[in-house]
This record gives sequence, C-alpha cells and structure tokens, in this order.
Amino acid sequence: MSISTYGRFSRGIATGANTFFAISPSTAQKHGLPQQSLMPCLSKARQAPGKIFTASDFDALWSADKPVYLFNGEAKSSEEVDRYIRLGEESGFQDRYLTRKRNPWYALEKRLPSKIWVGVFSRTGVRFIWNESECISLTCFHVFQPSELGSQYLPLLFLYLNSAAGSRVLDLEKREYGDGLAKFEPNDINNALAPDFTLLNESKQNRLVELQRLFLDAEKGSSDEVSILDDANQIFNALIHDDTDR
Repeated sequence: MSISTYGRFSRGIATGANTFFAISPSTAQKHGLPQQSLMPCLSKARQAPGKIFTASDFDALWSADKPVYLFNGEAKSSEEVDRYIRLGEESGFQDRYLTRKRNPWYALEKRLPSKIWVGVFSRTGVRFIWNESECISLTCFHVFQPSELGSQYLPLLFLYLNSAAGSRVLDLEKREYGDGLAKFEPNDINNALAPDFTLLNESKQNRLVELQRLFLDAEKGSSDEVSILDDANQIFNALIHDDTDR
C-alpha cells in the first residue's frame, strides 16, 4: 500500500504576498488587528528546526516578534481589518500573480492544523516534524491530513517516515538538484510505499507508540535516538516482509 492510504500530504498555504499576510505580533498590534483575523502560522522552515514543534515553541517565536500570524481578512470584519486591507491595496498586493486570481484578493486557502509536517527541500535527508501546536503552515512545509484509517496510526506513520525503512522508499521518490539538494512534491511522498499497520498486533502497536514518544524526547543524533529508530526499524522491516509474503 502507499502512504496515501493513510491520508495525503499537500503543500502549505501559498499567499502570493507573504510580506502582507505573514505578520509579527508587533505589526498586528500596530494596526490594531483583532485576534479573530490572525491565524497562528509558520512562514519559514527555520522556525521549526527540530523534530517536534510545540505551543511553547510558538510562544518563543511570538516573544521574539517573529512573523507567526497569518492575516485572514475574511475572518473578522472591523474598521482595523478594512484599513489594513486598504494599506495592502495601496501597495499593490492585490495585483500579484496569485492574489489577482482570488475573489476577494485577500482570501486564503483553507487548511486545518496538521500533526505531521515535512520540509520541502533538504540536503541531509527529508525532515518530518511532529506538530503539537495549533499552527498551520505556509509553503515552507508540506502538511499531512489523515484519512479515517490514518488518524488511528499517526504516531506509527510518523515514526515510519523517520525510520531507515521509510527513508529507503522515500529515496526512490525524491527529486535531486545540484549540490545534493533534494526536493519532495506532496505526491512524491503520497505515492511512496508504506506498511500495512493493521497487521500489527496490539502489543507491537503499543510498542511503536511508545517508541515514537521516546524518539521525540531523544536528542537528535544521540545514541538513544539511534537505538530507538533501530528498534522501530526491526518492527517495520518484519511487517514489510510479512506484507510482501501475503
């Protein structure tokens, strides 16, 4: 089966004018924008450098006045929102390539918060991030929305994607550019092979859930992380072998 059995990756939100839509807390305050018009959102991959992103990580970015809000002009009608939209029009943002195709031009693509993000570009291997915040993402990450089946196996899928077994199948789908730069389009990942997690007994499922928690807690590159992934990889390899033999 493919990863798409468990859900689908899609690109993050493309605004067409990040300097207008991705704003910092101080910018929001300066323009008096109501909270209802502000969506927690990551605009750059470096804002989530680890393998997990939490509400505390968002708070740290907020305190550092990073652009962690996405302006949603359709969410709240107020004088302040209308004024900010007019400022955008005075700067010509409504005539950008993407914005001029939308009606109204400040309308945004709809995305729900996703538990799994993946970096678009990489030189050191594809990077998957477990999101424990309410943030959505711009195009710096592809985001995963699970199917009904996938929602039951999210921790297992995340661990598989970070394992050697997962890396092997993803290597077959990546697009390589110069200087070792690799890029993944959403369907490159959706089409990659995945184990049938329904074949696992309850004991092994629980073990993988435990390993996923330990993996998130382990320091990157540490011996603990390597050992955790080795344990998970043994289970995944045996599952893939069993699935192949069916």
